[in-house]
Formats: sequence, C-alpha cells, structure tokens
Amino acid sequence: MKHHRKAATRYDRLDATFLANLQLILITIQLKNTSKTN
Repeated sequence: MKHHRKAATRYDRLDATFLANLQLILITIQLKNTSKTN
C-alpha cells in the first residue's frame, strides 16, 4: 500500500471514498500476485 499512498491520502476525507480507494489498491495487489503465479 506504500506505493499507493499519494492517491489514497489525497481523497480519503469521506469514508466511502477511503474504502473505495482501499478496495482498488487491494484488487491491484491481488491481480499482480495472481499474474506472477500463473
């Protein structure tokens, strides 16, 4: 999540926005991990 710190801290004033950013970050991490194993 350190790589996404700038995007995550800029728009996380609303709880919904913070959760949406967190989900996007976790999805990208998951996709990167699955592409490495395949």
